[in-house]
Amino acid sequence: MAMASELLKNATEARKTWVKRQTERFAQACQRRLRDSHGFETTATLKIFAPTNTKRGALKAAEELKHSLDEQGFVAPQVQVEALLKGMVFRLSMQASLVKDATDDGTGGLRGHCPICLGSKVLVALAPCGHTVCQDCKPTVCSTHRPTRRKQCPMCRAFVEATTAGIFVS
Repeated sequence: MAMASELLKNATEARKTWVKRQTERFAQACQRRLRDSHGFETTATLKIFAPTNTKRGALKAAEELKHSLDEQGFVAPQVQVEALLKGMVFRLSMQASLVKDATDDGTGGLRGHCPICLGSKVLVALAPCGHTVCQDCKPTVCSTHRPTRRKQCPMCRAFVEATTAGIFVS
């Protein structure tokens, strides 16, 4: 029994060390993003391989990373698990912001990840395809000044005819 408890203790310490190291790597990615954008981008994304080859282990690692980012003061941390190589390898995608979005007053609608700028912002829906982008990226996919020049959805390449003002779910 003493050997089993010693192994469990070692595993717990190794897991804590791994989470701490990945949190530090994410902070460095944020620092690079801030430096490269001259302070304009405050959201960063980092993709890493999970330290396990089971989905259950990858989900547990994602949960612990999210908790660690939250403890370190990152705003709206998210860690997603992606299966690679037929579920044999898992990749974790970490994303968080350094500051709360100043333009968000809580009335703008559903927040989510924009596939263009990778920010966690208020989303709008594109018509007719229904894909979503943030309000900041809306001008890049919907031409309001030149209705004759139609733009395409960046996900499916359907022509965008209109956008919503926001997405509201009751």
